[in-house]
Amino acid sequence: MNPDESALPGFEQSRAALLARAAELGWLEDGADPDAVVFASPDAERALLLRVLEHEVPWKTPGEHEARRWFDAHAENYRVGARRLVSHVLYGVTPRVPVGALREHAERRLKEVLADPARFAALAREESNCPSGAEGGGLGALERGQTVPEFEQAVFEAREPGLLPLLVATRFGFHIVRVDQIHEGEAPGFEACREAVERDLATDAWLTACRQYLHRLASDSPSPLVQ
Repeated sequence: MNPDESALPGFEQSRAALLARAAELGWLEDGADPDAVVFASPDAERALLLRVLEHEVPWKTPGEHEARRWFDAHAENYRVGARRLVSHVLYGVTPRVPVGALREHAERRLKEVLADPARFAALAREESNCPSGAEGGGLGALERGQTVPEFEQAVFEAREPGLLPLLVATRFGFHIVRVDQIHEGEAPGFEACREAVERDLATDAWLTACRQYLHRLASDSPSPLVQ
């Protein structure tokens, strides 16, 4: 497993409890004190904490019935060759720019371009903080897995070409997005993608169980304000 910690709220807050459990399991070098242990790198610490999670939260392989139900509910995610031709205008978040003011500016520009779609390319060249702005905002053909999840969700939920009516907020900033072409690809049957379905379902179930485990750890941990 190699999950993104953003999928595990409470991961950082539970660091001390996870280190304490690592000590109980004998996984700290030379019996180091979990309150004072020093790691060679942040990646080394992260690997140990995830190892504790994998030990404490068992991985469960789903049965065929569960996997089929998951596939039926998420069939769109398994289309082969689905892609979107996308353009955008990025208003990038930087330390010097107030986020609220940036969002308001982006929303004003979105209203303007919704009223006059022909203005999109010029707006991208004038204001986009993405290198694609020089080309009128074009990002080319995107397939699933090529962009951050929040951007992917927005563009792949589109069922017809055109400007998205709302800003798309990502870790990079606020995007005015235009879906230029839609290719839905082919929808394989369950057996053709069974391995991927089982992996995705097991991962989702494991992450859910980890979030519950971390929530319990955080609830059991004393507040740092309590002496």
